Amino acid sequence: MKTKTIKFSQGTLNYSRNENSIEFHCGRCNSDKKSKIVVKWLTNEGITKIICNGCYGLLLSKEK
Repeated sequence: MKTKTIKFSQGTLNYSRNENSIEFHCGRCNSDKKSKIVVKWLTNEGITKIICNGCYGLLLSKEK
């Protein structure tokens, strides 16, 4: 499993790429997903959310 951590203005993102696809519910877009890529988002308020790769990219694009 590959991981990387990114700090940004809205918290910390822990990006993980697994060997196999897993099913999860995205806490940002409120959709059920199945992917090898899962991102855990620790918000500045201390809330942890699991988000999809699409939401991860959107959050990072808004930083620029």
